[in-house]
Amino acid sequence: MAGEPPGASTGFLGLLSFRRHQIVSLEPTPQDELDSLEHFQLEVTSRLVSLLSSDDSSPFLSLSFLSKLLDSLICTEHEFRSLLPMLLSRNPSILSKPPSDKLANDLLDRAVKSLDLCNAVSLSLQAMRHSHRQARIAASCLLQSDHIGEAQMSRARRALKKLLGGAFNRTGSSGSGGLSFGSGSSISRDSSFPHSKSLSFSVSRNWSARQQVQAMAAHLVAPRQVMVTDAASGLAMAVYTMSSLLVFVMWVLVSAVPCHDRVSTNGTTNATAPPPPPPKHLQWAAPMMTLQEKITEEWKRKDKKTSGGLLAEMQTVESSARWLMEWVEEGVKEGGPLIEEDRANEVTARAIELEEACELLEEGLEPFERQVRAVFHRVVSSRADVIRYLDDSVRSAKAHGHGNAGHPPLHGAGLPPMP
Repeated sequence: MAGEPPGASTGFLGLLSFRRHQIVSLEPTPQDELDSLEHFQLEVTSRLVSLLSSDDSSPFLSLSFLSKLLDSLICTEHEFRSLLPMLLSRNPSILSKPPSDKLANDLLDRAVKSLDLCNAVSLSLQAMRHSHRQARIAASCLLQSDHIGEAQMSRARRALKKLLGGAFNRTGSSGSGGLSFGSGSSISRDSSFPHSKSLSFSVSRNWSARQQVQAMAAHLVAPRQVMVTDAASGLAMAVYTMSSLLVFVMWVLVSAVPCHDRVSTNGTTNATAPPPPPPKHLQWAAPMMTLQEKITEEWKRKDKKTSGGLLAEMQTVESSARWLMEWVEEGVKEGGPLIEEDRANEVTARAIELEEACELLEEGLEPFERQVRAVFHRVVSSRADVIRYLDDSVRSAKAHGHGNAGHPPLHGAGLPPMP
């Protein structure tokens, strides 16, 4: 009869047969798996290329760029988690066999380290909020009226000294420290920031963001398969791709935000070596390497001009604050405000520049802090999925008589809390 589904004339058993065949037809085929793997690699490539070809003029180490970078990581992580069940649906045991087993366990370990780094970045961003408030106080004092009196200058000086870590000497050159971020920052001692905790309460005294990134990048080696020909080789490449992107993103974050042990005792920033280059035959290798090179160049260029963070917005704040501090210290040395008419316009312009830099920082910091937290929770969730798939894979291998196949999953220590 026209319009009737197959099996309608054969009764209940025929309908069951039809539904069984319908379900089987929805299972992914080997070609579906290969197509999904190809799509995953293309999406990673496309997102990295888009980071290179951004329309705006924001530097790489800026809140705007970092926001796009975290968006790329979140989107890629979502696709990776969607890809895993498809690749494991026909043969769950492949995740417990080489090379996927080691790659997956390494990904779990890198995930835990990235959570520590998210914590460190989050706390440093809180410190930036504190510095931002001091910068606003200094700017408002110097813009209150046409005549800057001793009281305004004294208050601006106190705010600028807090902003610059109190390390600015009276000769007008930078002293032994920069903007107060990370462990030992005034954030942990200042009563105006009562709800924050110092990074030293969260991690060991010997913990280092730079060393954490280096540990994540260690042994980051692509699987030997040059071509993705099946689910097994494709799964290994997908796990490697996810690991590489996670390490790259954490390297960029630590490059931009001065975390614990990223600022040395003499006030300079400790450069963090970029991750090892991925194999050139991978589609996303070229854009990732180009990004690494451009960010490294920006690092070297900025590192000579700052003793604090390399984040573009904070560099603008620091530059204006240091100029104003020189002027204020000069006034203190001379016994009163030096606001000759020929410098009045320049002082006002610098104070306005500082105020505008604070507004830009205020606009970008809060949404970026939310993104860092979102990445933290997505990594926690993704790690739990990988652990579950690894456990299922080991059980599947044992059930099929391969009890010694693969390695047991490394569940690792307890996860760090998000501040």
